[in-house]
Formats: sequence, structure tokens, C-alpha cells
Amino acid sequence: MGNSPHRSISDPSGSSSQSLIGYDSPSSNSFTIKSAPLSDTHSNKDPGEINDIDELTIQEAKTHLKSLGFSSTMIKQAYLRGATSIEGALDLLTNGKLEEQNFMFSFTNSYCPICNENLNEVNQVVIPSCFDKFCKRCVTYYLQLRIEEGQILSMPCPRHDCASEIPIEIIKSLLPQNLMEKYERFKINEALGRDPNLKWCPKPDCQGYDIGNMNKSNLTCNTCGHQFCYYCLEPWHGMRKCKSKTDYELDKWSKKKGVKFCPNCKRRIEKREGCDHMTCPKCRYEWCWVCGMKYNAGHFDSCEVKIIRKKNPPLWVVLGLYFSPICFIFCVIILEIIAIEKIIEDADSRSNHLKKILKIRVLSYPMAIILGIIFTPLAFALAPFVIGIVVMIECMRNSKICSSSMAVVWGWVLGIILSPVVVVSIFLGIVIGHIVGLAFILFKAYIAVNRLKDPTYMKPTANYGKF
Repeated sequence: MGNSPHRSISDPSGSSSQSLIGYDSPSSNSFTIKSAPLSDTHSNKDPGEINDIDELTIQEAKTHLKSLGFSSTMIKQAYLRGATSIEGALDLLTNGKLEEQNFMFSFTNSYCPICNENLNEVNQVVIPSCFDKFCKRCVTYYLQLRIEEGQILSMPCPRHDCASEIPIEIIKSLLPQNLMEKYERFKINEALGRDPNLKWCPKPDCQGYDIGNMNKSNLTCNTCGHQFCYYCLEPWHGMRKCKSKTDYELDKWSKKKGVKFCPNCKRRIEKREGCDHMTCPKCRYEWCWVCGMKYNAGHFDSCEVKIIRKKNPPLWVVLGLYFSPICFIFCVIILEIIAIEKIIEDADSRSNHLKKILKIRVLSYPMAIILGIIFTPLAFALAPFVIGIVVMIECMRNSKICSSSMAVVWGWVLGIILSPVVVVSIFLGIVIGHIVGLAFILFKAYIAVNRLKDPTYMKPTANYGKF
């Protein structure tokens, strides 16, 4: 032990014995072992009767003091109060009989790390599990703030990097009666609120509840006896349908409004703006809005859902890119037809028959373009291509092997394969439709030309109406 301090214990005969135990330095809380284990004779005796032991081991010393009702923390801190041996520790612990938190810190001069106020045995609060100490005023304000914000799942130490819990005894000693009742009520409500089948009584100023399910829709408050419906929370209406929204409609509304549940405490959270890094206001759990996983520093770039979305854009984007060229051509043709119609209407012509001829002659070309460029490709290939794209994208949407661009390519290939099968059945109908349409246009043109010569040409009688 070197120059470590020692005290000796005398046996009843008055002869001085060797020191029982010592410490290596004031900064060390460990005992120095000086001898062999305690004999069976000593171990069978009552701890209070051991007074003739010359030397003890570290474990026997701890066992001896613990058996007298002192904790390990108090035994270690006894040395800081001046004890240099087991005899001194016994004298100090036996005569002091102080509470552990006051016993440990009453001898030091310290200050509150929050407000820098000097601490003493009267105004200080010590957290037993971590030995951090603060003034009562700061701890009281800290507890009130957490209760007002609803953060009552835990009451950690006010020090920012400490996770030790504040004991309920300290909370009760600092909070006023009304706030303590509110805290206990919050704790009960929080525990009950985790049950998805629990429904609170809808009556004002009532804290009662009942637990139901799909087979038990008639609930009765355990406090006031009020009967209400499990689904709509209205007074019990028997077997009639609920007047308000059901839970199914509420979930549907939640999805529509962007409401999700906290993965930790299951509280509904609505996101209106901001990034995907969410922090639950109740339990302070940090999670990703997109995938629901716990959020960390590298999660922004490693979120699997975001990676899949980047590789697989929405289906409407893919179909929009697919249809955009055809839609452009269709719009150009429509604009051309409108322009030609406007020119014909503004033409200075005295003959209605001439206008009809001009219309038939001019519109025959756009009609042929529409039938030949738009409808025929749609009938021949567009429908099979769309089928192929939809099938391939739905099969590969969640696949990490193939992206949406590859799905589009495979969709076109599948469309080409399916096109002959689909088109053969309607090919004849389309051809016949083209022939009939062109024949009708030519027939109308022939009639119009002949009526320039004879206005009554091929005009039926009044009984059959006008041709």
C-alpha cells in the first residue's frame, strides 16, 4: 500500500491488531486486499459481532458493511467523508444515518449547471442514478415544461447527454398537487392510448373510457356510465347506421391528407410541408416519413423507397411520354381542320353548293390523314403496346433488377408480339370502314356537282324528306 493512511482496530483484550483495510489514493474508490479469505468461523458469525478479525478481503469488507444495511454507493462515498478504514466507515455510517443523496454531496461546494446558483443541502436535487445535481427551481421548471409539452413517456436527467431517469419520489416532492395529478393522468392515458380498441368517453369533462372491437360496438364509460358507439362515438343508436364517419373512413381520410402513425408511439402525425425527417412531438422519436425507418445522418441517401422511386417513375409519367408524340400529331391535324373551316366560312361565295363542294374536297384530305395516321396505328399497335407497358411495369415496379426504362422497352417488344394477334381480328373492319367512308365522300361530291346543273337532282319527294 505504500504510504496509504491506516487506522487500527483493537480487540476486546486491548491489544492492537493490524489495519483491516486501506485505500491506494483519495481518487480511488477501491479497497486494497491484505489477506486471505475469511475463515468459516468468521463467516458464520453475525456481522455485528465481528470485532477480532485481523485482515479482510475486499469482498468480505463489502459484504460486512452491506449486511449492516449500507449500499455500495454509501460505502464508497464514506471514504470521501474522511473514513480511512472499515472502523472509520462504520463510525461514520452508523453515527450519521443520512440519506444517500445528501450524504454523498453535502460536503462539496458546487453550483447548478443550468442557472449557476450555488447549491447546498437545502436547495439542491441529486439524481441518484447518475449523481448529477441541480437546484430545485430549475428541476421544477424542467418537469413542468415537459408535462406541458406532453413529453411524459420518460423524465430523463436535465443534463443533455444523460439518459438517467428522475425517480418518481423526486417528481412528487417538487411538483405541486394539481400538476402531479395531471402528470399521473397523462401517464395513465398514455398507457391506455396505445390500445387501438380503446375509446375515450365523448362526454365533456369525463376521463372515462371503454374497450371494444368490431363485435362489441356498444361501449359503456367506466366513470359516468354513458353508453356510446364504438365507431362514431355518438350516443348508442342500436343497430342503426352511424351518422358520422367510421374508422374506415377516418383511415381513408388520413391517407388522403398525408397522415401517418409514429412508428414508436402510434400517434397520428400530419405532414404539411418540410423535409422527410420527422420528429414525433410526443415521444421525440426521429423517423423517415417515406419508409418509416429510424432516421440517422446517412438515411437521406440510403432510403430504399427513394431509390426505387428514382429508378421507377410513376406510371402516368411513362404513359405520358409514350402518348406525347401521337397527341402532338393529333393536335396539329385538329388545328389544320379548324383553320380550313375558318377559311371556307370567310370565303365570298354565292353558292351554297359550291361551299359544300369545297368543304367535301378540303375535308377529305384531313379525314384521310386522321383515319390513316391516327386511328389505324391505334387499332394496329397502340392498344397492344399499352397492354404490354402496363403488364411489364406492374411486374417490375418493385424490382431492383430492372428500371422503368427497361420496362418500357420490354413493353414495346411485348406490344409488337401481341399486335398481329389483336390486329388480325379487326383488320378487315378497319379496311371496310375506310372504303365505305371514302365512297360516301365521293358519292356526296358527285351529288353536289350534279346539283349545280340541276337543283332537283336526286332530291326525294316530301314524303321521304330531303336527301
